Amino acid sequence: MWLSIMSFYLATVLLHVKVGRFINGLFDSLSRGTYNNIVTAAVLVTLIALGIAIYRNTSSRTLPKGVWLIISYSALSIFLSFSIFFVIHIEAVHFIQYGVLAFLLRKVLPSYLTVAILATLLGAYDELYQYLVLDTRAQYYDFNDIFLDTTGAGLGLLGHWFFGESAGGGAIRKWWQRLELILLIVTVSLLIIMAMMGEFTVNPKGGEPALFTLFKFAPEGFWHYPGGPYARFHILRPIPGLLLITISIYIYGFLDKAPIER
Repeated sequence: MWLSIMSFYLATVLLHVKVGRFINGLFDSLSRGTYNNIVTAAVLVTLIALGIAIYRNTSSRTLPKGVWLIISYSALSIFLSFSIFFVIHIEAVHFIQYGVLAFLLRKVLPSYLTVAILATLLGAYDELYQYLVLDTRAQYYDFNDIFLDTTGAGLGLLGHWFFGESAGGGAIRKWWQRLELILLIVTVSLLIIMAMMGEFTVNPKGGEPALFTLFKFAPEGFWHYPGGPYARFHILRPIPGLLLITISIYIYGFLDKAPIER
């Protein structure tokens, strides 16, 4: 199972450009507005179909209020993604990619919170690879996409919870046995060391960006307008981005406290 999970994750990361070009090629003759509308309609139809399936699977059960709140938060996150955070609506593919990843991870890890943290960290490394390797012309580290990844992971965890899939178990582990904590500690430690060396900054210093600079330019105002019509979105800055992502992680982690009749 771990081999399958890592293969899926690496395919998600390494085939990012090829998949993007393939999808864009399918809609190459359409305007951006039409492209967005088609993707939005596809997502809505999928969500309605999943909603019907979930209703049939749980209609005889009483759902805890906490689960309804998590569902409501997920719906709000999807709405915000479409209305504020998407550059183009095909970015909804993040929901699918990290939903599947989180669903699989929950089969081998002992809690929803653990999976939410790990899936988000993997999303952060995915964005780091894109920022530093795939698109060196990018002007900022994309917290928007990490929020989309976390939302997708949350949807996958909700799907796991609703359909009563077998879950990873095991005894309570020490902190040094927890993959998500080790990865988090290593990540934070590397960023601190790089900051001390001057190779990690939020904004450029002296006009030259460091090896890892979160923002190579300072966005002004709430909306960012790239070239072309129908292109307007909000860029999450580091502090609000981290807060929103952290809140999302712990909201989905509450699924650990939501028992349901199986």
